[in-house]
Amino acid sequence: MQSSLLIKISQVIGKGLEAQNCRLELKPISGDGMFWKHQDYPDGVGVWIPLSDWKKAVLEQTGVSVLEKMPEDFAPCISAVIFEVVGSWIVEAVAEKPETFTLEETIAPVLTLGGVRCALVNWPTQIWQPMVSHWAPFVGESPTINLSLVAGYSPQKSNKPRIPKVGEGFWIDNECEVEEGQALLWWQGPVAKIRLSSELAGGVGSMMVDDVLPEVDFHYPPLLTELAKVEMNLADIGTMMIGDELPIKVLQQGEARIVRQIDELHSQTLATVSLLRSPSGLIAKVESIEPEEE
Repeated sequence: MQSSLLIKISQVIGKGLEAQNCRLELKPISGDGMFWKHQDYPDGVGVWIPLSDWKKAVLEQTGVSVLEKMPEDFAPCISAVIFEVVGSWIVEAVAEKPETFTLEETIAPVLTLGGVRCALVNWPTQIWQPMVSHWAPFVGESPTINLSLVAGYSPQKSNKPRIPKVGEGFWIDNECEVEEGQALLWWQGPVAKIRLSSELAGGVGSMMVDDVLPEVDFHYPPLLTELAKVEMNLADIGTMMIGDELPIKVLQQGEARIVRQIDELHSQTLATVSLLRSPSGLIAKVESIEPEEE
């Protein structure tokens, strides 16, 4: 799921919503499970339940402990019992019978219904948001996200990154006052312009939000001049405002690197650089190039 969409969802959910024995949170989730396809949308949109939760539900409803021994006709009834806890809007939208599905590592809105985790995979926010608009907030766990602090970036004209040779350099677009502790907070795009506001003790510190930046679309992933990787709470990212001082945990710092963010959870280091300030701006001089991954 795109980081910009996750930020928008976090603005709706915060650290959690609940109604009776239903809870809704944003959570990292992955693994083997069962998938109920949404009947009105393309493949890949629907509800996913971890295999362990499905086995538990089957055992509770039927007494059958081995899935292979459960009669196939039982699946629609068990599904309905699980989903009806939150209302008919899921029961009526998805297929009666699930299919086996391995969910790759992602962050998704997760409904916990009677103890069963139900991830809304690629389910459009505007469909489920009205259904939970009256739910009460609760303080659950919001996922921690790894973001980059970057000095600036270089847009690309193709999917193959263009890295200068060792000893050469390039101008950094949208550069920050790195000498003053300023950087762009980046998660598949610029999120905010921030300034480190305290000394780091054991990698833990805080940052001041100088500006919250609008969403930017790129045809190809830009090259980022990364100064550090930091960890933040997703709920803090979704609600940040100019002037906020927010906690961060620094995961990696040292040499500046040229990186490319592949998706919302993974990035690729391409080179190490040194930063040179000139009257015309900031230059990234390539010190070494990482070998290409096979």
